[in-house]
Amino acid sequence: MQHSILMQVWWSLTPGACLGGNGSPVGASAKVITLGLANKAGCPISFKKFIVYAVPITVESIIISTLYIWLR
Repeated sequence: MQHSILMQVWWSLTPGACLGGNGSPVGASAKVITLGLANKAGCPISFKKFIVYAVPITVESIIISTLYIWLR
């Protein structure tokens, strides 16, 4: 494969790998620990509440990164 084709694949893979896990509370270990600490502190965050806030932000981030890659 040519270098230019591989760069497109690389730039397309990066936002998916980085931003895709932001929509779920189990997408990264740091979020699991944070939710556990919040629960222990008396401020539990349910899965549904997390999804309600996280999914729109994740979709917006992926749209912005897709536009950036497309324009690039």
